[in-house]
Amino acid sequence: MNEKQLQALIKKMERTAKPKGKPTRWADPTLSATQRDDEAKAEEATTMFKEMKRREF
Repeated sequence: MNEKQLQALIKKMERTAKPKGKPTRWADPTLSATQRDDEAKAEEATTMFKEMKRREF
């Protein structure tokens, strides 16, 4: 392999080694089906914090 071929190979490898920007976010469609509603989460959190206020640690 001569010097020109080596330089061309190095340039080619540098181009492929660069990151291609931010990766896209992958969303699982089944994930949303298994999650609770925001209202249910908020309601549960408020009741939990009320209970925590009543207790002594």
